[in-house]
Amino acid sequence: MLNVLIVDDMDIVRREIKRLKVWGESTGFVIAEEASNGQAALEILENSSIDLVITDIKMPKVDGLELLEKIMEKNLCPCVVLLSDYTDFTYARQGIILGAFDYMSKPVCEEEFEKLLHRAKKHITAKSREKERLKALQKI
Repeated sequence: MLNVLIVDDMDIVRREIKRLKVWGESTGFVIAEEASNGQAALEILENSSIDLVITDIKMPKVDGLELLEKIMEKNLCPCVVLLSDYTDFTYARQGIILGAFDYMSKPVCEEEFEKLLHRAKKHITAKSREKERLKALQKI
C-alpha cells in the first residue's frame, strides 16, 4: 500500500476526503497521516515515508505552494496533488511550475479522484523504478 498525507486547514475537508470509498485495495492507497497546515506536514514528511501528498493551497503558516516547493527541494515525496476551492488558474499554473502532479478543485468528485489516484500510482511506481535504476548505476 502507498501512504497518503492529507493537508488541509479545515477538518471537514480532511474528513470528507477520508470518507471517500477510494482507499484500500481498489487503488492501493491508504491515508497514513494528516496535517492542518504545511508546517506540520513538513514535520511529518521528514519523519515518515509518504508516497502522495494531497494538499490545500490556502493555509496558515506554510501554504500549499510553499509546501510543494519545499517537498521538491528536499525530495520528501514523489507525488503532490494540489487541492483548492479557488478556481483561479494562476494557482494551478504555479503548482505545475513547482512540480505538482495534478490540481483538483473542491469539493472533490469521487470518480475523478479515483482516476487521479490510479494515475498517481503509475507515476509513483515509475519514479520508484527510476530511483532504483540510478542506485544500480551508481554501484557500477
